[in-house]
Amino acid sequence: GPSGAEPGEADLLCAEFVALVKSRTRDGYEEALRLAERILQLEPGNQLVLEYKALLPQLIASVSERVQEAVHAAEDPNRTPSEVSTDESEAGELVAEEEGGALDEEEVVSEVATDDEAISPR
Repeated sequence: GPSGAEPGEADLLCAEFVALVKSRTRDGYEEALRLAERILQLEPGNQLVLEYKALLPQLIASVSERVQEAVHAAEDPNRTPSEVSTDESEAGELVAEEEGGALDEEEVVSEVATDDEAISPR
């Protein structure tokens, strides 16, 4: 097949690679980057790995920045109002994401309800 002599190994590495990316930790991203090299030796045309490999340096950088900000915030006993306000805006973004997720679930529920009505019209 197109996956080469050892599809099993590449498949296992891919599964591990995806798990590392999903970990959303700097260590996970860096390990994923190393794994990407190995997978691409086995499967040079692996589209998933090629796409993630291009993104991983940015992901690693964003994680590092978040960690540094958190460390600075924890170390600084008297933070300036501007720093506090950026923290609040980040929290606001997180809440907005969660609300978005809840909306998706409600949409799914309403779709199910309309399906039921369609099945048994009363």
